[in-house]
Amino acid sequence: MVPELAVPDPCPPAETFRRYMVGTARIAERDGVPVGIAYYQVLDRAGYVRNLITDPDHRRTGAGRALMEDVRTLLRAAGCAEWRLNVREANIPAVRLYESLGFTPAYQSKVLVVPLRIADDEHPPTMVVRPIEPDDDPIVERELDLLPGLVASARGRPGRVLLLLEDGGEPVRSLAGAAVFDPAFPGAYPFRARSADAALALLAAIRPHARPTDDSISLVIEDAEAIAAALLARGATLRDEMIHMRGQL
Repeated sequence: MVPELAVPDPCPPAETFRRYMVGTARIAERDGVPVGIAYYQVLDRAGYVRNLITDPDHRRTGAGRALMEDVRTLLRAAGCAEWRLNVREANIPAVRLYESLGFTPAYQSKVLVVPLRIADDEHPPTMVVRPIEPDDDPIVERELDLLPGLVASARGRPGRVLLLLEDGGEPVRSLAGAAVFDPAFPGAYPFRARSADAALALLAAIRPHARPTDDSISLVIEDAEAIAAALLARGATLRDEMIHMRGQL
């Protein structure tokens, strides 16, 4: 069902599904035939619906709503107070479904394909990149408006590169950005920067971790129109536009 998402992302390998997704993946069946799938994460007191997919032959039959109602029950039982998701801006039926379940738009995001070459020697010398350590997680999540638990969740996935960007001289430095890079994708999520210069500095830090065959990566630029515009002006291409939605449980 993954191709029905209409995005160029690859289908997760079977081992990834078995190890990380099966525990919170829900299947909708009709007469013994799978007609939909939902995958969610529990992050602290928030639930994140990562995917909701309905078989095209069974759309408008209530399968998607049934899956979402099931997920809502499970998230409440897990102690979550809210749930969140991203939906393609062009997917009007899905947006309407989520609105009927109490979701409201929070902000827009742009999915970009960014050539790594645009980060060459672009960042100010005062910016320093280092790994995100576990003790940094609450600071990064608070300062960059990330869900609590998101960074730790990414750290548990093999191959992820967690980068923290600081700006300023010793002894005082400020948090300028952070990213979690998956070389196998290749792409970075989350990717948060306080400025276009910080975004370029993060790209420069990511570049050594990219596979030699990859000359570009995917980035989700959340609620940061100026940074998206700066990257587009330097040669990035727009792959999709998303709406981030939130609802109370």
